[in-house]
Amino acid sequence: MNTSLDWVHPDCRAWFQGENPMVLGVSGGADSMALLYHTLESAARQPEQVVVGHFNHHVRENSHEDEQFVRLTCQRLGVHCQIAHWTPCQTGNLYEEARLARYEFLTRLALQWGAPAVAVAHHGDDQGETFLQHLLRGSGLRGLTGISPSRRLAQGVQLLRPLLHWRRGEIEAWLTARNLTWCHDPGNDSIQRQRGWLRHQVIPGLEQTLQKDPIPALMATSSRLHQADAALEWMVEEIWPQLQVDKQEDCLVLQAAPLARLPAELVKRVVERCRSLVLEAPHPIGQRGATGIIRQLYSSQPHWLVEVNGITLCREGEKITIFKGRRRKKTMNG
Repeated sequence: MNTSLDWVHPDCRAWFQGENPMVLGVSGGADSMALLYHTLESAARQPEQVVVGHFNHHVRENSHEDEQFVRLTCQRLGVHCQIAHWTPCQTGNLYEEARLARYEFLTRLALQWGAPAVAVAHHGDDQGETFLQHLLRGSGLRGLTGISPSRRLAQGVQLLRPLLHWRRGEIEAWLTARNLTWCHDPGNDSIQRQRGWLRHQVIPGLEQTLQKDPIPALMATSSRLHQADAALEWMVEEIWPQLQVDKQEDCLVLQAAPLARLPAELVKRVVERCRSLVLEAPHPIGQRGATGIIRQLYSSQPHWLVEVNGITLCREGEKITIFKGRRRKKTMNG
């Protein structure tokens, strides 16, 4: 067996070394089938140490065919396969809800099997399309970093994207050269959704105009922005002791003056970290919420209160208290 891990993104490679169980999110598409075969061929794991999670979202009429294909492939390869079914909701963003439900399923599966990592099969073309989506949405730096090769999914569980440096064409060519098959989602051919429009019209149009493939440049830009984002997170770590954050039973208390001296982007990140500690889960506050907090913080007012996305920030003189939920203005200047 070829044990080389050259196919794995450098940021994910360490997780593929060793013999811990690993959960793979496999839809049946070319990218996830390549992930499955690569893992079995080159990682130091036996088939019984690989757990495939297939999430049937029932958004397409023929989704049962993908499920059957994945189930039979895993049976042939001697890999454990677990299927989850999801009932689409009639409200909200259908695809976003399906995405979140899939990650919740894969997280439960990892915890059930004692797997420290979940690997999914996003690739470089996904990265380029995501960058353009977020750019058109007006995202900030964190959004423009695109898809991270590795991030925390839950306590003790890391989410990996080992194929993020591969291109869609490279993946399909690798499978074809080995006579390996995959499922095709006809929804990927549609231009009715924004991602399909970007994939089939915008990106080919850019390639025709520029006379070169735009995806490598988009991938490189996302990577550089990811490095800038990491640098800002490092700065938050360095600044954190100066804020003298005091975690109490139902709130956080920190010093206002050192926070007010920070640039707006660092203020936003500090508040997001505080919000995560108060709510005991990672939650972004969004640009609108951040703008309201920053406006008050930079003002000369010694007493103010801001409610944003599940938390309340209350300034009393030199200290800012951050509560979970809403609080009345009962101590504001007497």
